[in-house]
Amino acid sequence: MSQQKDEKKRVRAPNFSPDEKVALLNLIKKYSHIIENKKTDAVTWQDKNVHSIPFGRQITAEENSWIGSLLALGAVFGPLLFGYGADKFGRKPTIISLGVPFLVSYLILAFAEIVPLYYFARFLIGVAVGGLFTVLPMYIGEIAEDTNRGGLGSVMNIFITSGTLLSYGIGPYIPMIAFNIILAVIPAIFMISFFFLAPESPHYFVSKGNYEAAARSLDKLRGATGKNDKELEDIKTAIEKTEKLKKEKFKERFIDMLREKEASIDYDNKGIQDVWQHCKDAFLETSKQVLGEKRIKEKRIKEKRLSAKTRENYDQIQKEYLKVAADIKKKIKRDKRAYMESIAQEAQKAAERGDTRTLFNNVRRISGTKRSQKLIKDKNGKVLTTTEEQLQRWTEYFKETLNMARTNRDALTTAKQPELQINTEPPTIEELKEAIQSCKNGKAPGIDQIRSEMLKVDTTAKMLLPLFRRVWIEEVFPDEWKTGVVVKLPKKGDLKLCSSWKGITLLSIVSKTFNKIILNRIVKLLDKELRKEQSGFRSGKACRDMIVSLRIIVEQSMEYQSPLYLLFVDYERAFDSIDRKCMWTALTNKGLPQKFVNLIKEGYNGYKCRILHERTLSEEFETSTGVRQGCILSPLLFLVVIDEVLKTTVQDKKRGLMWTFEENLEDLDFADDICLLSQNGKQLQEKIDHLSRTSEKAGLKINKIKTKIMRLNTKAATSIEVGSEIIEEVENFTYLGSIILGEEGVLKDTKQNLAIQQYYYRNKAQNFLVNGETCSIIRICLRTVLKIWWPRTITNEELWMKTGQVEIAHEIRKRKLRWMGHTLRKDDKEICKRALYWNPIGRRKIGRPKETWKRSTLRETNKSVAEMGDLLAGLQQKKKLNDYRKIKLKDFYSIDKDKGTEVGYDMGLLLEYNPVRLS
Repeated sequence: MSQQKDEKKRVRAPNFSPDEKVALLNLIKKYSHIIENKKTDAVTWQDKNVHSIPFGRQITAEENSWIGSLLALGAVFGPLLFGYGADKFGRKPTIISLGVPFLVSYLILAFAEIVPLYYFARFLIGVAVGGLFTVLPMYIGEIAEDTNRGGLGSVMNIFITSGTLLSYGIGPYIPMIAFNIILAVIPAIFMISFFFLAPESPHYFVSKGNYEAAARSLDKLRGATGKNDKELEDIKTAIEKTEKLKKEKFKERFIDMLREKEASIDYDNKGIQDVWQHCKDAFLETSKQVLGEKRIKEKRIKEKRLSAKTRENYDQIQKEYLKVAADIKKKIKRDKRAYMESIAQEAQKAAERGDTRTLFNNVRRISGTKRSQKLIKDKNGKVLTTTEEQLQRWTEYFKETLNMARTNRDALTTAKQPELQINTEPPTIEELKEAIQSCKNGKAPGIDQIRSEMLKVDTTAKMLLPLFRRVWIEEVFPDEWKTGVVVKLPKKGDLKLCSSWKGITLLSIVSKTFNKIILNRIVKLLDKELRKEQSGFRSGKACRDMIVSLRIIVEQSMEYQSPLYLLFVDYERAFDSIDRKCMWTALTNKGLPQKFVNLIKEGYNGYKCRILHERTLSEEFETSTGVRQGCILSPLLFLVVIDEVLKTTVQDKKRGLMWTFEENLEDLDFADDICLLSQNGKQLQEKIDHLSRTSEKAGLKINKIKTKIMRLNTKAATSIEVGSEIIEEVENFTYLGSIILGEEGVLKDTKQNLAIQQYYYRNKAQNFLVNGETCSIIRICLRTVLKIWWPRTITNEELWMKTGQVEIAHEIRKRKLRWMGHTLRKDDKEICKRALYWNPIGRRKIGRPKETWKRSTLRETNKSVAEMGDLLAGLQQKKKLNDYRKIKLKDFYSIDKDKGTEVGYDMGLLLEYNPVRLS
């Protein structure tokens, strides 16, 4: 009976007709696929002849079930493995690697004689199938155009169906070994053909930042057409949007967790220090949980090699090291070129949209960063080598720098102004949001390690507002708001000396946000109280305004043979030496309400610094002088003090240039870069003596070595002294980066700027110059871009138009016109505008006047300053009416007398609107 039961349980192999065999083909290999033609075989078999079965026996129902289901089980793991490979190594290598499991599996199925090998082969095929249906549609979608993406996607399904039909058609009539060998040949053919014919996806290259390789891939797919650049930009935009969505998910999670922690903060019953600590912990813990911490990199192979304990380990790791090093060297040249070109493209776009920060960051990335100086000297000139000794020396140096002793204890007294009408109520949620959004990203955090990016979530303002209001009312700052981390930056000179370095303080971003609210309330009204001669750190005023104004003064004085004295004053560490009591007095005298004075003063009470050196922080030390470098209020505070000093120096005394019939121009200032003006040596001596005494009351000391004097059109040999030392007389002086010279005008400054540009052109940009001429080289390059070679010809004008470029000379004229428009729109009392009309008392020399900046600009426009002012008024009126069509461009032409042709300059640049094309 038991034998009969066993026979009933046994799966028998009856005689099958051809149709019945076909019906059973799908029992085992229902989901096997042909990778090249995307075919699917559905072949299985059970033969009535046991000797034709590889196992020498018939398979059981359980074995048959496992062979059929393992393919689907393997397909679960395929997407995980090959999906990661597609992102890590690329779509093309991953698809090629998919042929390996298919090839191995079919060879196993062809020659296997035991069932476990069939299990393994079927599972391996399943893994490959899962990866295939993950990576291949991705690749097709990325390389296809919008017009044929659907067609290419359907071709894949057509091949799958065709493969299934082929399996049903030939499976019953050929041996199983031959059938599997045929299936194994197809992946081999596919891998070879795909390796040589198919390009990598441009999407993958763009995601890795290799834009040059992406462009080559598109050229291979589409051909060299003009649409490839646009498609490349579309791919970049799509990937940026994808990355943005990922960031949005992190942001949502960050907001949710921060809200949970905010609910546990007790704002009413805790002190300000405790509330701040809870807020800080909420930010840092949430960031750690959502974004994670920076991982410590594993030991490099070279470090493992050097630390190997045995010779055998050393040789093994040495071979691995040399292999990796050789592989890296092969890829460096290719990757470096692609990297440099991507940076250059990004810098070009930043320059076109006026993003100077991104532009200069990319320039620094190309030119490289200077290595920090490892060795420094102590006061006695001894070289310090250890980190501990150097940190101690830096701490000693900055203690002295930020706690400078005063030589004059007298107070600076000036007339007190009426109190300014400024809102002194606690900050509102709108002010806090505006201050947070104004924080720049990518800035180093302070001692609390809270970055500006953390603050720019919707719940931050609600979280910080109660803290800010309590600080405002109680006038007490958290301790970490009054602690700065000093970072060293090199200046000129011997970098082994501490005096050749300057310190920049990293402050708490949260405290900067609070100070931004204060600044927004006081800056406009305080700015109106400052003298018009001051242009530093002020809205609507620029460094070039002072440069051009001083240059015009020098040029006009030389032309009219009027005597002129220029005294360039330099202070010793001006920002670090200001007396803080003088600063509070100056703020009060300017009419600033006492609430703001108290809040600003609280930020300095008990203010401490720590020095960062070689990733090590020094002990805290208090500071007693100077403004906090890195604080958003410091520029305004410095201007208030220096304004009081100069106002006291020049008030009620006319010792400068006769500027108008009612007033004299005593000085030109850009922050602490001061140029005293006079037409008389004796008066200039009185002025510098008065300035020196007043400066000492504010804690400022004049640097007698760096202070220089220039004389123009005067034979007087009277020396100018500061204290008891004679000031050095010079023939030229570099003021705000521009050379001020009497006889040669702007010629020497232009030559120096050209020399600097040529140096960077040769050494940094790694281009070539021929006798300093770049225009011809640029035109040759542009003709190469357009593929225009001899004997084909093209005019320069058409060349510039087709490439969308602007000739250098035209760009210079355009910038000069924009500055003229910027200046002529200013108030009549502004110095830079008044300088355009100013002529000193004197007499011109006989003969042709020398070329000046003002004269060259007016000649190019064929109009006088007054005519340009009248024209600008008319343009402004038409701009308000939005009636640009009434502007007659024929009035804006000048005549090139040498060539007898009209040269058009669009005077609409005076208003900085898009210029109308001249015809």
